Amino acid sequence: MPLSDKIKELGLEGAQRDEYYARGLHQIAKAVSFLNNDCKLIHGNVCLASVVVTQTLDWKLHAFDVLSEFDGSNEPSSTQMLVIIFILILL
Repeated sequence: MPLSDKIKELGLEGAQRDEYYARGLHQIAKAVSFLNNDCKLIHGNVCLASVVVTQTLDWKLHAFDVLSEFDGSNEPSSTQMLVIIFILILL
């Protein structure tokens, strides 16, 4: 389920909401770190629309349509954009 829909559905408030957001942001940060550091890839579109929520309320990075290779500089490489599905991240 898209994160925006799940947030509305849950209707969390106060400390419970803050804890859920912190845990979710940590999960997305780990996914981005894995892509950047281990795979040498750049997601290219991390935003609310690129996060989905599982049945167990875990946040997962989605929307890999603008994924590109990272060449070590601050700029994405000039190689062709890649379309890759990371089963490890989505499970």
